[in-house]
Amino acid sequence: MFESEYPNTHRYQPYLYAGMLFNTSMAWLDNDCADPVPDLAKVIISAIYFEK
Repeated sequence: MFESEYPNTHRYQPYLYAGMLFNTSMAWLDNDCADPVPDLAKVIISAIYFEK
């Protein structure tokens, strides 16, 4: 499904995003959820959509 919706991307890209989200959430939990969720969401969205 990902390949049909985003034909110009690499087939492993969704796995990279999933790994990033998992690792980020684990780091957030390890930090006792100290960072506000909106701040964490901004970091994740920036990494996915605004990567340079």
